[in-house]
Order: sequence, then C-alpha cells, then structure tokens
Amino acid sequence: MQSRWLSVLVMALAGASYGLVTPLAKGAVLAGIPVRLFTPWQYGLPLLIFFLVPTRTKSLPPPGQWVNAAVVGALGGATALAYYQTVRLLPAAQAVMLLFQFAWMLPLIGRALTGVKPTWMQWGAIGAVWLGTLLTLRSFRLDGMGIILGLISALAYALMLFMQGRLAPSVSIWHSARFSTAAGALVVVAAYRPWTMGFPHPLSLIIWASAIGVAGQALPLILTYLSAPRLGPTLTAVLASSELPVAVALSSLFFRESAGWPIWTGIFLILAGIAWGAWGSA
Repeated sequence: MQSRWLSVLVMALAGASYGLVTPLAKGAVLAGIPVRLFTPWQYGLPLLIFFLVPTRTKSLPPPGQWVNAAVVGALGGATALAYYQTVRLLPAAQAVMLLFQFAWMLPLIGRALTGVKPTWMQWGAIGAVWLGTLLTLRSFRLDGMGIILGLISALAYALMLFMQGRLAPSVSIWHSARFSTAAGALVVVAAYRPWTMGFPHPLSLIIWASAIGVAGQALPLILTYLSAPRLGPTLTAVLASSELPVAVALSSLFFRESAGWPIWTGIFLILAGIAWGAWGSA
C-alpha cells in the first residue's frame, strides 16, 4: 500500500513537472530568448542524461522498435515546434488549454486508425473537454494563428501518445527515450537551424533551455518510469493531468494572467472529462 501511494505521488509529480514547461517557456520568451533557439537547445541536457545513465539491458531493441521510437520522437519535436510558438503568441494559460485538446483528439485518432469506436463514457469526456475549453477561451483574447498552432500542437501530441502505445513493453524505456529524444532533436534542429542565428545571451539561453528540457523531458520520463508500472494506464493518465492546473496557477502567479472562475471552472470540466474518459477506457 505504501509503495502504491508513493507511486501515486511520484506520478503526480511527473504531471506537475510537465506543468512547469509552459511558464518556463513563457519566461524564456519574455527574457528575450528566441523560440528558434531555446527549442533545439532544450534537448541538450536530456540527451546527455539519457545516454550517460547505464541500463540493465545491454542489447539494443529490434530495428522495428527503433523506427517506432523515432516516430514518437519526431511527433514530440513537432509538438514542441508548434507549442512554443503558441506560448509566444498567446497567454500561457490559453496555450496549455489548447494543448489539452489532445484529450478529445486521441480517441478519434484511435477510431480513424484502428476502427475502435469511442465508448459512451469517452464521448461524454469529449463533450466535457469541449465545454471546458469554450468556457475558458471566452476569458482570453483570441489570436487566430496562436489558436491554429495550439491545435496543431495538440494533434501532434495526440499522435505521439497513440504511437507510444505501439511501443513494445519489453523494450527498455531508456532505449526508447534515447531514440525518441534524438529523433525529436533532429526534427527541431532541421526546422530551426539554430546555428544561423548566433547565440545572444549564451548563459541565459543555456539556463532557460536546460530548465525546459529537464522539466519537459528528462524528469517526467524518469518519474513515469518509476511509477507507471504500479499504477496502470487509467490512474497514470488522470495523475498526469496535474500538468494543467499547475501550468495555469504558475502562469497566473508569475505573469499576472487572469485566472477567474470561468477559467477554473473550465479546467475542472477538462480534468473531469479526462478522468471520466480514462475510467471509461479501463
């Protein structure tokens, strides 16, 4: 029992770590660090960690799993490309709410690619997420390009989660992390070509990018690896959703973004929808 409750706490911390990414990215933008620079540089420290940590499994995964992990990483890179631009254009709280549209996109992707129809509980969850999103967006100014990029980031994230479910459970998560993180870095570097921009404020760049990389990749992956096997997918999905309130609360605290009752009511509906849909999939 104690071990399970410790796993619950660790998984909630993983979600909270993801919640740090949005305010950190917004802080980097406000500090004058170009998105085109901190996005590729965020991969440096996580890659160093993943390649230096020794693993019990010495044998490499089969080539097919390399490809799957690379696709996951490429989709993660696409998520970063779209999402950090969304953070640049929109209030941080609005950006993370748009990212959370993955919650209704994921079951629809499953329907389109596998033929598995969403259950009635999942349809109810989709409705709750839509309602919560509409309620929260009414409290923000609307930027067309920001909303489009936010929805693109949500779609890429949903596809990434779908492909993660295709990874063989027997493959070491550390091997998967190495391949996927390297693939994501290649996608972002190819898109932004950071070497063409120079390195203004190099110390600030390294600090901000490393913080984003640790909060968004290294730390949550390690925490998930430690806790998820004891929890199962349903409880893991619910606990990982702690990202949303953490991101909104920190954005309100540090950037003085409005977070009145419509926003928190919308957040409650989105989280309730995710929890309802997760249990409906159990």
